[in-house]
Amino acid sequence: MLIPFSYLLTLKNKISGIVHIGAHELEELPSYLKKRVKDIIWIEANPAKYNLIENRISKYKNMFLGKFAAGSKKDKLFLNISNNGQSSSILPLGTHKTSYPNIFYTSQVKVDVLPYDFWANKIRLNKYLYNFINIDVQGYELEALKGMQKQLICVDYIYLEVNFREVYINCSQIKEIDKFLSNFNFY
Repeated sequence: MLIPFSYLLTLKNKISGIVHIGAHELEELPSYLKKRVKDIIWIEANPAKYNLIENRISKYKNMFLGKFAAGSKKDKLFLNISNNGQSSSILPLGTHKTSYPNIFYTSQVKVDVLPYDFWANKIRLNKYLYNFINIDVQGYELEALKGMQKQLICVDYIYLEVNFREVYINCSQIKEIDKFLSNFNFY
């Protein structure tokens, strides 16, 4: 995280729970636990990460894993797997290739894409418990946000990766994200 999570928790409202989309290997888990946030939903698209994540969260009764790519509609798409893991994306590499020439895609895997709201409703999740959203899905952030509009009305904070150029081909840009989030009184 570019802005340390410890700083984010000094904000006005208490963070009661987190929806974290783009779990990867739970790099943020120690920061969340340090600040005593226990209710966490982890969403991860890469099936190769599921066992690692489930093993790490198995001792926490209030943590759950959603095994899908978060998007705006139900679909099946290919997830491009990168050699560093962290740059894996539904989208093809754009300027990322020139900025980071040592990072490239090594394979693809077909994954389920679901709107977060659909999944949360299906498992009867209490959306009011989660007032913080963290999204890092390599240029697919706007699609993830579009699929969680019911959750967005319940949150106080959104922390997400934004792009100012096509780091990934057809990735969402900050202006598009700002325009969409303004409908929910976020900037």
